Amino acid sequence: MAINIPFLLLAVLGLGAGLAWLANRWQIAQLGIAFVMTAVLLVFTAQVPLESDVIALGQNLSLQPVLAFAGRALTFSDQVRPALVMLLLIALLFYVGAFSINLQPTFVTASLLVLMLVAATIMVKPFQFAALFLQVLAVSAVFLLSDITHFKTRGALRLLVFFTIGVPFVLLAGWQLEGAGNAQNGIDILDQAALLLSVGFLVLLSVFPFHSWIPTALEDANSYAAAFVIAVVNLAVLFVLISSLADFDWLRSSYIFQNVFGWGAIATILIAGVFAIGQRSFGRLMGYAILADLGATYLTFTLTDFTGYQIGLVLLMVRIPAIVLWGIGIGALAPDGDDTFDALQSAAWRRPFAALAMFIGGLSLIGFPLTVSFPIRWQLYQQLIVSNPWAAYALMLASVGIVLAYARGARILLDRSGLEGSTEVVDNPINTVMCIVGTVALLIFGIFPQFVLPFFTALAQSFPQLVG
Repeated sequence: MAINIPFLLLAVLGLGAGLAWLANRWQIAQLGIAFVMTAVLLVFTAQVPLESDVIALGQNLSLQPVLAFAGRALTFSDQVRPALVMLLLIALLFYVGAFSINLQPTFVTASLLVLMLVAATIMVKPFQFAALFLQVLAVSAVFLLSDITHFKTRGALRLLVFFTIGVPFVLLAGWQLEGAGNAQNGIDILDQAALLLSVGFLVLLSVFPFHSWIPTALEDANSYAAAFVIAVVNLAVLFVLISSLADFDWLRSSYIFQNVFGWGAIATILIAGVFAIGQRSFGRLMGYAILADLGATYLTFTLTDFTGYQIGLVLLMVRIPAIVLWGIGIGALAPDGDDTFDALQSAAWRRPFAALAMFIGGLSLIGFPLTVSFPIRWQLYQQLIVSNPWAAYALMLASVGIVLAYARGARILLDRSGLEGSTEVVDNPINTVMCIVGTVALLIFGIFPQFVLPFFTALAQSFPQLVG
C-alpha cells in the first residue's frame, strides 16, 4: 500500500478544517480537533522516514515523498522537514493558548486551511511557484482578519494589496533566472534578479514602507487571530527566502541583496521604535514591537556566516511564545476588542495576571532582560556591533522607544482612578493559569537559557540548506 506523504499532510489538515467547521458551535471541541491533528502531524513529520517501507497495523506501507501537482511537485525532504516541524509547533502553541480566550467559530477552520497552504508553500519547488501559493495564502488570511464582530477590514485589505504587489517581483526574478544560463550578459541578469528578489521580499516581509498592515490588523481584527496570521504568514515568506538563499549561493553575497535588504530592515526597526512611542492602543503597540523584532530577524540574513542564520532562526522561534502569551493576556483584558489605553484604564487591578502576561509577552519581543529572547538578542548585538554597528544602534534605539511606550501603558493600567471603589479580581481561572504558566516560563527560560536554548539551536541547525 502506497502513502504519499505530502498528500497525507495536506489531507489531514483539510480534514481537520472540515471537522472544525462541523463543530463550530463548540470552541473546545474545535480546538481539541485542531490540537490532536497538529500534534499527530508533528510527530509524523518529525519521525517519518524517507523513501522506505514501513510496517503499520500489519500492513506493508510504501512511503512516497513527492506529489505531482499541476505539472509541478510538492516534495517532502530533509530540507523541508525542519520547516514543517517548526510550523506545526507554532500552530500547536497557538491552539493551546486559545483554550483560555473566546474566539470566533471561524478561527480554527480558517487557521487549519492557512496551515495547509503554508505547508504547500514550504514543499513546492521551484521558489516562484511558492510565490503563487503565498498569494492564495494572503487571500485565505483575510477570513481570519475579519469576522462578524471585527468588521473593519483595513488590515486584511492592506495585507492582500501588499502581497499582490510583491508576488510579481518574485515571479519576474524567476523568469530572469531561467534565461540567465544561456545569456551572454549573465552577470547583469543575476544583478537584475537580485534586485527583483530583494524588492519582492521587502514587500512580502512587511519591510518599511510595506509594514502598515501589521499594526492595523492588530488594532482592528481579533488580536489573537491577527497574531496567528502575522506569525504563520511571515513564517511562510521567510521559508521561501531561505529556499531562495539555498538555491542561489550568489544571492547570499550579492551586494544588491545585502544593501537593499539590510537598509530596509534598519528602516523598519527605526520606524517601529519611533512610531511605538506615540501609540495609545496595545494592539498597535504590539504591532510595532513585532516589526522591530522582524527587522532584527531580517538583519541576520544579511550576515553571510552560518552563525548569523542560526541566530535568525532562533529569533524566529522564541518570538512565538511571546506573541502567544501577549495574545492570551490581551484577549482577557479586552474581550470586546477595544484595547486602547483609555479603555483599559485600571484594568491591571481587575485582571492582574492577564496584564502581566501581556507586558511580559510584549517586552520579550524586544529582548528585554530576564525574558526568553534576551540571550539570543544579545548574541545578535555581538554580531552586529562588529559587522554593522549602525544596525545595532538602530535596534537599541527602537527597543528603548518600545519600552517607553509600554511604561506609559503600564501607568494607565495601574491608574486606580477608574476602579470606582472596586478592586475585585475577575480573571477567568483557565486564563489565569495560562498567564501564570506562560509568564513564569518566559522568565525562567530567560534567566536559565540553558534549559531551552539548546533545543532551539538544534532545530535551527537542522536546516541543512542554510547551516551546512
